[in-house]
Amino acid sequence: MAGWTTDAVKFGATATLALTVLLKGGKGHRQKKMAAAILFAATGDLFLILLDAAMPLGVLSFLTAYLLLIRAYGTGRKPGLGEAVAGLPFLLLIAAAAWWLSPSLGTTFSIGGFAAGLVLSLMAWLAVRLLFGGPFKPATARLLVASGMLMFLCDLGVALGLHPSFTGSSRVLLEQIIWAAYLPGWTLLALAVLEVESESEQN
Repeated sequence: MAGWTTDAVKFGATATLALTVLLKGGKGHRQKKMAAAILFAATGDLFLILLDAAMPLGVLSFLTAYLLLIRAYGTGRKPGLGEAVAGLPFLLLIAAAAWWLSPSLGTTFSIGGFAAGLVLSLMAWLAVRLLFGGPFKPATARLLVASGMLMFLCDLGVALGLHPSFTGSSRVLLEQIIWAAYLPGWTLLALAVLEVESESEQN
């Protein structure tokens, strides 16, 4: 019962973020995509946290959220050398995780996870690219970068948690790290959406 209560509180936090940005509204297409991403994340939480049997729908919801963020962060310009290099750590970490998990999860599951990891990596990398110039002011870009890093760390932790070596206290520690990254990550995204709204109101 206590575990279910904790899960309900966690879902309530993400649902509150989604309602906040939706009620605030978004005039630009990027804000709308970012707000919709938070809504899909809350929906994913509903499936993954409260409805264990609906895991495929939960994963699909989060993938949709990341695809929306990819659309929102895209600048339409070719990356420079520094920007391209910034994407390598994400790819290396995802590839290492897929290689480590493959023996215990099987090839098919690992390939699917790697594909999802590529989507996550692209989202995080595009967030980093915002520091090199883009549609957002520097302060907002920094919020989005921090958000993307925390989301990446969270989902990497979720993937690593599938390995059977995580049991007992190590699993508890990993779950704490996941939630310590998850809630701040999506909260920073919500703050960025509201920051962009504030900027548009002043212009």
